[in-house]
Amino acid sequence: AMSPSKTRDYRGDLDLEAQFFTAVTGEEVTTEQLYKAGAKIMTLQRANTVRGMTDASGKMGCNDMRTIHDCYTEWPFTKDPEFQVFTEGTNKMDKEDIQKGLTMVYKCFGWDEQLGCPTAQCLDDYDMPDVKEELAGLNPAFQVSVVNVKTFVPAEESQETYDKLFGEDKVHNSEEFAKAIDERLEANYRQESDYRLGKDIREYLVKKADIKLPEQFLKRWLFHINEGKFTMEQIEAEFDAFLVDYRWQIVRDHLMEKYGLKIEQADMEQAAEAFVSYQYAMYGMGNVPESMIKEAAKSVLKDERQARNIFENVQDQKVISAVRESVSFDTRSVSVEEFRALQ
Repeated sequence: AMSPSKTRDYRGDLDLEAQFFTAVTGEEVTTEQLYKAGAKIMTLQRANTVRGMTDASGKMGCNDMRTIHDCYTEWPFTKDPEFQVFTEGTNKMDKEDIQKGLTMVYKCFGWDEQLGCPTAQCLDDYDMPDVKEELAGLNPAFQVSVVNVKTFVPAEESQETYDKLFGEDKVHNSEEFAKAIDERLEANYRQESDYRLGKDIREYLVKKADIKLPEQFLKRWLFHINEGKFTMEQIEAEFDAFLVDYRWQIVRDHLMEKYGLKIEQADMEQAAEAFVSYQYAMYGMGNVPESMIKEAAKSVLKDERQARNIFENVQDQKVISAVRESVSFDTRSVSVEEFRALQ
């Protein structure tokens, strides 16, 4: 079944897992029951963490999950100082927004909205009286002692710093250090430029194709094919985004055939490895061993949803590359500020 929501990859039948479970086990189960079972598992895991977590004094058993457990590093909030949060070109985050998101998650599971730990009512709802009894003795009040204060200071320019930033024995002196920084900046800006060009090409091709679609029919079809799981108001809210992506799929498939483009296994592996490398880099891990990246990429490709997303991304890249090779460009240099100002 199909959904108008891209966040669900347009897959609308949320009852499939329950149907699969029943087909395999013979036990009748509803989607709601599966959701509750999953929430119960998450809550039990949360309770186990509370029981084994230590507070600032080292005492075992701490239920202040928000402060002690659900923490984060500073760099997602301080990176890209020239950018505002939630703007194109950065994944910079906002602390208040993260805290709001945590509260929403806590509320969804029925956990304490301040502490983030399972509540007595929550544990009653999930029929876990023994866990409730054990957690009842935990005191949410803490005494905190400041042992030391750490601050960030500029790193000394040394071989150790070079190795941490660029890999062992790749940079050896100030001249090579400056060159390596220039190369990294150039690579980053080239990547941003390529992304912007791909976005412009995609919009241009879709506009030029001017594909007419039976929009009212598609809305009714989406409503009926999902058997009432979405209201017409929900479909209307997501419909413009659905049309943009659907038109691009039509154009992309046509160009794949026109240029004789094929997706090989090597393409998928290379894209998966690039995806894994990017994920590691997001956490400041820029020099992960190649063997680890390859193993993680294999796991990614075993996941049907992630493999499908990677497949579509490879299609996008191949089509954009083919188009780039068949047209000419008027290339000019712009400042970072001018680039950021592009709509």
